[in-house]
Amino acid sequence: MDNALEISSNGSGAVLPVAINFAVSFAISLSLFITIIIAKVVGSTLPIIAKALKFDPAIIASPLITTMIDACALIVFFLVSTHYLHLA
Repeated sequence: MDNALEISSNGSGAVLPVAINFAVSFAISLSLFITIIIAKVVGSTLPIIAKALKFDPAIIASPLITTMIDACALIVFFLVSTHYLHLA
């Protein structure tokens, strides 16, 4: 039942087709988990590093953390998807 098609109702009377694919949902869940771990580590260490370099942690941290986490999330998602879904 890996690529089965299930019919689901959203409560409003409309019937929506929902594709069930465990591999895709696992790849997304795993990449989200890894991204959250990376975000917590970067979000807690970057202000400490900025303070040690005599920069204002509040000004440096917000845009830099957001940019780094977005880039890491994209890379992690592609790596996990490529590895787990055998796309390469």
